[in-house]
Amino acid sequence: MKKASKIIIIITMIYVAVMTVLSLCSLCVLPTLDLSTLEGVSTLTYLLTYAITMIIMCIPTVIVGFVALAKLKKSGKPSIAISIVTLLFCNIVAGILMLCTPQNSK
Repeated sequence: MKKASKIIIIITMIYVAVMTVLSLCSLCVLPTLDLSTLEGVSTLTYLLTYAITMIIMCIPTVIVGFVALAKLKKSGKPSIAISIVTLLFCNIVAGILMLCTPQNSK
């Protein structure tokens, strides 16, 4: 179960990082928007909200992912606290697998 947890955490971290980069790349269209129309203003609002949300979500996901990977590499069974934080901030499936990992798992 540890190996599955590691794979899921790595995939989640890569996915969130790629989506954050894509959301920042979407801001490249900002100079082309016509802000004199309602459509331009709503597009601007959407793009900024999306980019800011992805940045805010990327930071804890990557930090928790690295901490969880370090704990999985170092010890036999990750602590319940790390498992729950992974469950909440990184990936639900990885957190559940970490909670279910037996004590002597390699």
